Amino acid sequence: MDGITYLAEAHRRLQKLFSECNSFEATRRKELARQINSELLVLLETEERVFYPALRHVSPRNAGPSIVDHAAIRALMWELSIVDVDDRDFEQCLARLQEAVNTHIQEAEAPSGILEQARTEFDAAELTRLTHLMLRVKARCSSDRQ
Repeated sequence: MDGITYLAEAHRRLQKLFSECNSFEATRRKELARQINSELLVLLETEERVFYPALRHVSPRNAGPSIVDHAAIRALMWELSIVDVDDRDFEQCLARLQEAVNTHIQEAEAPSGILEQARTEFDAAELTRLTHLMLRVKARCSSDRQ
């Protein structure tokens, strides 16, 4: 698996979690919302610490909009984390976060998006190197949560 595939798989996991969260009762939804925040944190950290810096190195203008997306997503993550699952605002917070994440994913995975640009700009050796770095960030994030 290369770094681009790793990010695309993280996107699929998040979309699946959002879908599940929208279809379960309150107790399961609270757990899924925590899992969404956790998965998102790992994805954002991975992109910000590894993927975007590497992409900026070869194509300086391409990662900027994604960093702005991340700031908005982090704010929504915080908002969701402080709202009780039984609160009527929970649905709205979750929907706003899901919309922001889906928009970010669609932009990244579009034919002219940053994942395709990375596939064009990076050779196999660089993608392998980035994958190893991404997995280290993921492991570090996972150990920080424990």
